[in-house]
Amino acid sequence: MQTDATTIPPLALETCANCNVALTGQFCARCGQSVEAIKRPAWEFIHHALEVFFDFDARGLKTLALLFVPGEVTAQYLAGRRARFVPPIRFYILVSLAFFLAIWATNTAMVQFYAVKVPAGESASRLGMKLLEPLDEHPDTEAKTVAEKLHVFEIDGKAPDWANRLSDGLQRATSDPKLLNARLSDLFPKLMFSLVPLFGLLLRLLYLRRGRFLVEHLVFALYFHSFAFIVASLLIVAAPILPVGVPKWLFFLVTAGYLLIAMRRVFGGGWFGTAVREAVLLSLYGLTLIAGELLLIGAGLSEI
Repeated sequence: MQTDATTIPPLALETCANCNVALTGQFCARCGQSVEAIKRPAWEFIHHALEVFFDFDARGLKTLALLFVPGEVTAQYLAGRRARFVPPIRFYILVSLAFFLAIWATNTAMVQFYAVKVPAGESASRLGMKLLEPLDEHPDTEAKTVAEKLHVFEIDGKAPDWANRLSDGLQRATSDPKLLNARLSDLFPKLMFSLVPLFGLLLRLLYLRRGRFLVEHLVFALYFHSFAFIVASLLIVAAPILPVGVPKWLFFLVTAGYLLIAMRRVFGGGWFGTAVREAVLLSLYGLTLIAGELLLIGAGLSEI
């Protein structure tokens, strides 16, 4: 039976602007380019771009809900049920943005220096460092005095240029904590994103005999870090109503327990073997994270 040309949907009569192949759907069968036109109102284009990037519809809600079940999203994603979840890299970017938004909204300092109270009779003052505490916008004059007296890496009364930059940056950071934290807000996301592959590589080495591909461990690392960012964001928001120090302990206990169950869910094995692997993983990763943060703080101090 011959079909009249007028009954064919207009889309089938079009050709792909990229490779000139006849279109039969919303995407080109050869190159995959979308048939959507770019020549349209700006607000519509921006709306579509945000929708594609955030993609927080049913998939986003399902990913977020199942992420709280340790290892469930990763296990299903690796089993081939990928279309129902937001891809791991995109989801990681979204929740990391939410984390830094929480820091900004709650006026939380990533790093803040303060003068350590010394016992009576001791003349030497020390400088302490707080992480993820409410930002004290009033300059700590005592901390600034301590910073001015610090002389690091002096040889014959003279310090190298990089040490002088650190010393000057430390004085500025104690005078105005916002300076350092503004710089760290740019550097810290890059540090964390670079550490995710390391986390996946360590997992790969710990489960070397399981025959898993590295990409599977990277997917696990991305979803686990996404969960950690979500927990950190919630605790930062709840910090004002929690006792001092409790958010940090809660974060460690929740993420460590989550990681243990998720590793066993995704990679199998007994509880004891999984716990040993987790201890090794957290030790190596934790040392690398601390070293990275110290280098990050040093870089921030030298640049402000």
